[in-house]
Amino acid sequence: MRLPAALSRRASAILAAFAGLSYPLAFAPYGHWWLMPFTVAALLYAFCERTPKEAAWNGFAFGVAAYLTGIYWITISVHTFGGAPFWLAAFLMLSLVMFLAGYVAVFGYLVARVAPVGWRYTAWFVPGVWMLLEWVRGWFLSGFGWLSPGYAHVDSVLLGWLPVGGTLLVGWIVGLTGAALLHALHTPSRTGLIAVAGAVSLWASGVLLAQIKWTEEDGTALTASLVQGAVPQDQKWLPEQLQPTINLYIDLSLTHLDSDLIIWPEAAIPRYKHHLEPLWQEIERVARDSNTEFLVGTVEYDLDNDVRYNSLSAFGSDRAVYRKRHLVPFGEYFPVPDFVKNQMRLMNLPYQNFSPGENGQPPLALGGQMIGGSICYEDVFGQEMLDTARGSSLLVNVSNDAWFGGSLAPHQHLQIARTRTAEVGRYMLRATNNGISAVINPNGQTTQQSPQFEPYVVTAQVPGMRGQTPYMLYGDWPMVVLAFLATVTGLRRRR
Repeated sequence: MRLPAALSRRASAILAAFAGLSYPLAFAPYGHWWLMPFTVAALLYAFCERTPKEAAWNGFAFGVAAYLTGIYWITISVHTFGGAPFWLAAFLMLSLVMFLAGYVAVFGYLVARVAPVGWRYTAWFVPGVWMLLEWVRGWFLSGFGWLSPGYAHVDSVLLGWLPVGGTLLVGWIVGLTGAALLHALHTPSRTGLIAVAGAVSLWASGVLLAQIKWTEEDGTALTASLVQGAVPQDQKWLPEQLQPTINLYIDLSLTHLDSDLIIWPEAAIPRYKHHLEPLWQEIERVARDSNTEFLVGTVEYDLDNDVRYNSLSAFGSDRAVYRKRHLVPFGEYFPVPDFVKNQMRLMNLPYQNFSPGENGQPPLALGGQMIGGSICYEDVFGQEMLDTARGSSLLVNVSNDAWFGGSLAPHQHLQIARTRTAEVGRYMLRATNNGISAVINPNGQTTQQSPQFEPYVVTAQVPGMRGQTPYMLYGDWPMVVLAFLATVTGLRRRR
């Protein structure tokens, strides 16, 4: 089989959009990870014989189709549960979609400039520039790394590469594979067969790498219970719902006091922490009597400095706290002028900012483990999570995916959390308000999980882990340097 040299301008744009529509199918809950290299190959084919400007528009079409179908749930968060008018929710969602599509447009522009140089340089350049743009997408303007290609492969044979180089390395292999497939079909030759064979060897190596145990059990273990209250998001903050919510979490916890650690999800009790001091004192009494400890998602307000924190608070033998460092734009802080905040106040929309916690917060010592905490969206940032993961024996993430309703987002978010555990070789206890709560092992596989939208308690015994994966030692930086060199080399060769 040999592909035509190029498609017409209209056909290439349609192919790019179709490839974009297929892209989210590689991720949870669909799990068709094998589609991704073919999706990349189709996108690259849409760039063939196109000017850089035309390729940029094709890349933009791919991005709009991919992100519109992959993160449409932002409208649910902002409109259904955030209370914003639908037009405003749709505007914010479409603005983010077009912004993210811009990265794919830049990718198309650069590929179209470099591709005429030849296969040897394109094979080096394509995955490099793709991953360099993914890295930038993960931090620029706070970052939004959702649907980064590496996440789709926590269930594929490339799993073994995650503890070696993280999602950027896995994405690089996917990009190389897509380029090799296109080369083999577009210009069949011995070079094309060698390229495909090289890509296949990388996938096969993932199977071998998965047999390596980078970390090991440290001989300790704890029994943990993850309490999922399943209080509907549209009812959670109603004043009359406060006491029923407290009663619900207390009742669910009292039947699991034989656990070493009981975890409540993000902002489990929807009031400022200092307003609930009698509750915390009662929890501490119960914890001391039963020899257990509680880890609770709380909302703090520092009256002296007028700052708010999204936090994870420990109650039991001692009090300790972890404060969320990476906040969600337009969710936890609002980077807009004061006059816009005044309009938001008049529209009865959230407008008050949370403050980020300090970097370098130590792990929490609970239940004989050193616990690396993270809150909700923070688990999207693998490099940042290494700060606490390096000193931890166990990971805990609390989240409130109730903002997303019955959309794709909770499944995508669980897949991201699973990827983080595979990168660092630690168990993760993931407690959410309405699902999906889960126990995730060091290979990124869920050993237990809750149903969605119903009160539930997941209880499991998990061992502490010690040792470090290569990714824990070096993070994303080796891949960033490699991607940068590939991009610069391709552009210089083109000149």
